[in-house]
Amino acid sequence: MSTGYELFRVQDVAVRVHKSLVLLAILLGLLALSAGGTPAQVGLRLLAPLILFLTTLVHELGHAFTARRLGVAVHDVMLTPLGGAARLHGQVETPRLEGAIAAAGPVTNLTIAGLLYVAGLAFGRIEPGAFASLFDLGKDGAGLVNADPFRTALVFNLALGILNLIPAFPMDGGRIFRALLWTRLGKLIATRIACRIGMWFAAALILAPFFLNGAEWWVLVLVGFTIFGAALRERIAVEASEGLFSQGFRVFRTGEGGAGFGFPPEGSGAPGGNAGPASPDFIDDSSNVIDVTAESRIVDRENED
Repeated sequence: MSTGYELFRVQDVAVRVHKSLVLLAILLGLLALSAGGTPAQVGLRLLAPLILFLTTLVHELGHAFTARRLGVAVHDVMLTPLGGAARLHGQVETPRLEGAIAAAGPVTNLTIAGLLYVAGLAFGRIEPGAFASLFDLGKDGAGLVNADPFRTALVFNLALGILNLIPAFPMDGGRIFRALLWTRLGKLIATRIACRIGMWFAAALILAPFFLNGAEWWVLVLVGFTIFGAALRERIAVEASEGLFSQGFRVFRTGEGGAGFGFPPEGSGAPGGNAGPASPDFIDDSSNVIDVTAESRIVDRENED
């Protein structure tokens, strides 16, 4: 499976980028140069994607370091064009762990946004009560790219923190929501509810561009399909782990697959000894390889007894 390119390590956590992100970075660089303008203008165009990259990295490191403090081993952080994932060794087996690790990413971004806002007020970079103008800045992609990098960093951190709290799996808010349900309903039912909300949210994103003006909205279709696929894979994985497949199924998992917080790239699970065939049919959102063969149907385990 592809693991991307390792850029560096932060406290022994490998930071990797997916191959597609490298290609996107090259494309953005060429577009920034081809647009012309003064060196300062070109620099601003190059700086905005870099700030977004760093904002996403800090978000995922928030997940990774929190997991490590709670005793969960961290494999790496993988960054992709659609975000990133902190990939963990082993399973997150309690709602407390899942909720704490999931909340760490948005909390990190919102904390940074708050510190930047206070610093901006102190040094005159932001006017008091300027949050409304910051949201206006975020609505305009061109304005955001050409804005003061300080304000751009504030907007990116604020947006990433708020958007990730949407209670739609596999977003962090969806994981927090599942953790809350898990304490009362158990993991299986909590997963089904959280994933169903995630799939409905994904469907809304896929349909949204048909009702919005502007070609830039069509990226939501790709985001929607990514969310839908991740939610569906997680539901299948949890149902498989609960033994809810009939004997027509043969399910295999990696021995050391781990949880992933964010949007993991396809086929990029953490390494581990396969307990079954090498070529998987499914890869769940927790980076566990699942191979399902023969005819399949979900059954009620209690009715089988």
